Amino acid sequence: MGTRQGQTRQVKTQAKGQKTTQRLDTADSSGKPSVSVCDDLQARIATRAHELYVNRGGGHGYALNDWIQAEREILSQIQPV
Repeated sequence: MGTRQGQTRQVKTQAKGQKTTQRLDTADSSGKPSVSVCDDLQARIATRAHELYVNRGGGHGYALNDWIQAEREILSQIQPV
């Protein structure tokens, strides 16, 4: 009997009820939780946005600007496939 890797589920997107497949956070055969590329990307963006917040000296009202700037920086580092 094999182990289950990467269970999927259907979720609605905002594009008029179209469905997309999303990975659940399940363990792979090594017992480690599987992390999708998107999860890793979001974590990298969040970390960079926090760095921008700290470098700016904190303060409220700029979270969206920090996130957008972090997205630009992180996505520009990704090589096209």
